[in-house]
Amino acid sequence: MKKVVVILSVTLLFMFGMYSTALSASHMKVALVIAGELGDKSFYDSSYQGLLKAEKDLGIYGKVLPCKTDPANYMPQMIAASTNFDMVVVVGYELIDTLKQVAPQFPKVDYIYIDDVVKAGQVTSIVFKQNESSFMAGALAATLTERKGFPMVNSQKVIGFVGGEDYSVIRDFLIGYEQGAHYIDPSIKVLTGYVGGWDDPATAKEIALDQFHHGADIIFQVAGGSGLGVIDAAKQAHFWAIGVDSPQGYLAPNNILTSVVKNVGNAVYDMIKAKLNGTYKRGTIYTYGIANNGVGLSYSSVMLKNVPADVIQNLIQLRTQIITGKIKVKSYFDKK
Repeated sequence: MKKVVVILSVTLLFMFGMYSTALSASHMKVALVIAGELGDKSFYDSSYQGLLKAEKDLGIYGKVLPCKTDPANYMPQMIAASTNFDMVVVVGYELIDTLKQVAPQFPKVDYIYIDDVVKAGQVTSIVFKQNESSFMAGALAATLTERKGFPMVNSQKVIGFVGGEDYSVIRDFLIGYEQGAHYIDPSIKVLTGYVGGWDDPATAKEIALDQFHHGADIIFQVAGGSGLGVIDAAKQAHFWAIGVDSPQGYLAPNNILTSVVKNVGNAVYDMIKAKLNGTYKRGTIYTYGIANNGVGLSYSSVMLKNVPADVIQNLIQLRTQIITGKIKVKSYFDKK
């Protein structure tokens, strides 16, 4: 009987020992499950940069499991990640239901969900105040569409917005963008359109060109891989675009004013580092806004070239006013 107890004790110690050593940098394995696939030069790529940085700086092992926007892949990829990794970072609202189903089956795995709140025991949620940075983009667009002598703008007070899909986070971008534009001039008209997907640049291009033909000379795209079509339209028709999630100025340096950056990679890196440091808290909601550099504008060389210095200075002042609360930016989530 004693022999059985000893064997059982050793087995349990081995099992729990493996779990604890997985928290050390050399053994910690992190999966990045994305609804689409890498190469969007935006949301997914930003999350991947955080994983790459953690591999380089922290010594963890990371792997990307793309679902390629195919619902048939959601469950298999989530289970594969949960079975073989200590931490699973989930990117894409399409994966919420799958995450809620799978997470309870793997109580030892830490899950990070990016861009919304998932109420499940071991799921930590990362949310962004994209409305704040979008407010600044709206203010920028409104200022320049009315600026006399500014290249590629017409006499109409019209700007545009192209979203990937019509859902809560994209609505939050739009509300901030509209408020920022109307902060500068209440009479500014904002044309809106939705692609219906994140990997359809052809449709996004059609929407952008239609908005351009209806007077929009500055168009903000929040459409992931589809948004590349908006940028292509800007180059073809000679209007201005505003990028999203990652700095996209290099894609069209003569047609992009700036990008509304959502530092997804920073959040991914922060969570991995917190786990290694022992400060990670399961089930917590972490918020990234302008104040903690979770969102903002890309002050790249492209922006410095294309946007007048006085306008940039005004944007910096608006940023400060948002942080101090002098300007209160509306959010779609306030209605929920």
